Amino acid sequence: MTNGVYSVDCKIGEISLTNLKKLNLYYYTLSEAFKNLQNSSLKNCSFSIEGFIDYNKDNFSDVINEMRKVMIVGLYHLWEKDIKTLLLNDVNNQSISAKKIEQWSFGDIVSLFKFVSDDTKHFIDIFDLIKKYSTLTNAIKHGEGNAMNKLKNGYPEFISRKNSEIFIDEIHLQEFYETLVQFWESNPDSIVFDYEGFKNATK
Repeated sequence: MTNGVYSVDCKIGEISLTNLKKLNLYYYTLSEAFKNLQNSSLKNCSFSIEGFIDYNKDNFSDVINEMRKVMIVGLYHLWEKDIKTLLLNDVNNQSISAKKIEQWSFGDIVSLFKFVSDDTKHFIDIFDLIKKYSTLTNAIKHGEGNAMNKLKNGYPEFISRKNSEIFIDEIHLQEFYETLVQFWESNPDSIVFDYEGFKNATK
């Protein structure tokens, strides 16, 4: 620690590469599943199982949308888990419990970053996009209420004009995936955190 700044003592480049591989595997696997689903007979058929399900081809777009929601939530939680794992690699020196780190929100995590690159604006843009999909993730998980209001007010592009519900386009999935790739590819050999912010996030 120097002048209130705490530097994570680990090989960020190796960690970033590992996390990129996991991210690519997750995205590629689900993308292939989507291709199979979109080419399946569900697109043009209807069927019913008494007492269980009534399906017709008009439901297909809803099914695709729900699957995209699952993918967005999965991408966000993969990123969040890997960031918290990164912090856990060296927080023992600060006597911070794993339980506290698990409780941190997106805002808590971002507040820790003192700087991560000479190109500060680049990282601000990346964090702004991750915040956008963090807000979307919360709205998907919690539905109507505060989370949904934040989404509607901050990112109306995710709200369908047809029924005022969350709608995810393929371009959204691509944007979020590419943002997370940029995050891990842009990480320098050392990530530096604001020590005061670190302490405040654990209160």
